[in-house]
Amino acid sequence: MDRYKHINKYINILSNNLVVHTKSSYENMKNMSGIDFRKVIIQPHGLMKLGVLTKNYNPRSEILEFLNRNIINFLFLGIGNHYKGLDILLEAWSSASKFNTSGCGLIVAGKINKEFKASIKDDYFRTPNQLIIDEILSDEEIEYIINASDIVILPHRFISQSGVLMVALAYEKLVICSPKAEFINAIEKASCGWIFNGTSSSMADILINIYSNPKVIMNKKKEYN
Repeated sequence: MDRYKHINKYINILSNNLVVHTKSSYENMKNMSGIDFRKVIIQPHGLMKLGVLTKNYNPRSEILEFLNRNIINFLFLGIGNHYKGLDILLEAWSSASKFNTSGCGLIVAGKINKEFKASIKDDYFRTPNQLIIDEILSDEEIEYIINASDIVILPHRFISQSGVLMVALAYEKLVICSPKAEFINAIEKASCGWIFNGTSSSMADILINIYSNPKVIMNKKKEYN
């Protein structure tokens, strides 16, 4: 953190307060050189509904057809890179695919980092029942896909806060998350999903459980607070 000491010093001078969204971010600020820790305030990230979808919106045919043919739709939303753990999800989806006989689909929606994409096995992008949309989506497309999805997956390796999680909760979607404190706290409060242990095999186990017993989703939704 010392390499940012001079930048932090100017931020500290120019700011009356410094706002973070989570307790873990608050604790991390203690280790930042040049920051007056007394200025730091925790302001939890609020739920977010996009509210941009209009009655006249027409989704792309490939998205519409994919969503409509599946009983359960899983969603990864946002930039695909190492720290967001997209490779963990794709490996888990591939591993669990032979058990996917009940019509479950995965949409990966968002631009994928080129270098990161090149490091992932090509086969993981060709697993059945998945749609990869490797581009920046419009707000309307994002809201349409969220509305049509059942479960949002957040396999992050690192996180301070997650806008995607807040959007998912705002639309009352179930989530599958990595074991990060920010995710665990939200899921425990809302009873809204599953925590996997950070490995692709652990996520695959959760996927297989859902594949084999889709009613588990209805049970989870009944617990939703």
